[in-house]
Amino acid sequence: MGAFDDADLTGRTGGRRTSRPRSAPLAAALLVFLTLFCLFAAVAPAGAVTAPGRPTAKTPKGAINTTRPTFKWSKAARAAKYEVRVYKGRTLKLKKTGITRLSWKSSKTLPRGVSPTWKVRGRNAGGNGAWSKRLTFKVRAATKAITAFSFQGLSPPITGIVTEAAHTIALTVPFGTNVSALVATFSTTGASVRVGATLQVSGTTANNFSSPVTYRVTAANAST
Repeated sequence: MGAFDDADLTGRTGGRRTSRPRSAPLAAALLVFLTLFCLFAAVAPAGAVTAPGRPTAKTPKGAINTTRPTFKWSKAARAAKYEVRVYKGRTLKLKKTGITRLSWKSSKTLPRGVSPTWKVRGRNAGGNGAWSKRLTFKVRAATKAITAFSFQGLSPPITGIVTEAAHTIALTVPFGTNVSALVATFSTTGASVRVGATLQVSGTTANNFSSPVTYRVTAANAST
């Protein structure tokens, strides 16, 4: 007997043509998809957190006076905490994690006269964010002493006795010396030296030593 289908049957009997439902494979595929989706939803983390954005480092930068600076930066999107790192060259000198504010004051004294760099990044449950651009700063020197003082224009030259603890310099000149316009030659660890408002230049500036003269030494950090 030859093969036949629904059309053969309806043709022979003269009945109306009908078709057999074919939705079972589609329903099965949909059921499999829904099952896989449910399984994926069950194992996927609920409320996954995106890592923080990049903050912008603000201060310190350039020349500063304090050896314990306060580091400040802008808010990083989605950050819950922050981490600050300070480097001298490639060497990590200072690290602070778990900062919840947009600033942090160093409790460690940083060296003067060097140029460290620093950076900051945010962190949340999604992990660490990108580091900020590094900033460079330098703590100005605080030294402000006169280390040597003499009257080289006299014959013989007179060298002073410097007592740093007492902030005094004592010189004894020969009797009859004109002390109204003596020129001092001096060395200093400070940034500038003044008598009153007059800037002093070693070996050049004359002063009247008829009475004690006060030299004011200013350090690089502006202390005197």
